[in-house]
Amino acid sequence: MPLSNLIWHKHFFWDGRVSALRDQVLHPIQDPLEMGETLAGVLKKL
Repeated sequence: MPLSNLIWHKHFFWDGRVSALRDQVLHPIQDPLEMGETLAGVLKKL
């Protein structure tokens, strides 16, 4: 997804479930229906 003009958006994802770019990045990692991983687990694997 391009990052241009994102200052004008109030919600992200197709259903508006997050309201910040940081949350949009972290949500798929932590969502049990997607990756279901913790940030500590990801860092350990890296």
